[in-house]
Amino acid sequence: MSAYRCCQGVARGPAAAPRATPARTGFARWLAPAALFALTPKCPLCIAAYLTAATGIGVSASSVTWMRTAAIMIGAGALGYLAASAMGRRRRARVS
Repeated sequence: MSAYRCCQGVARGPAAAPRATPARTGFARWLAPAALFALTPKCPLCIAAYLTAATGIGVSASSVTWMRTAAIMIGAGALGYLAASAMGRRRRARVS
């Protein structure tokens, strides 16, 4: 059996699998909190309706207001952490 010229130099096996690059993982880390903000309903009654439709459990409007606030705070904290770590990396890269 002879290998065709088009197949020479092609890596095979586990080494050929595409790897996650830092650019891809960095984008994914920013995507989750941003999607949380974009997809958060602004009306507490809408959140209650979504929870009821998804789980079948009825939730009061006052408890959903607290859940919405908590979700926004978690998303803001995550975005703040990501922004601070990105700024720190840039500063360290400039100094080096």
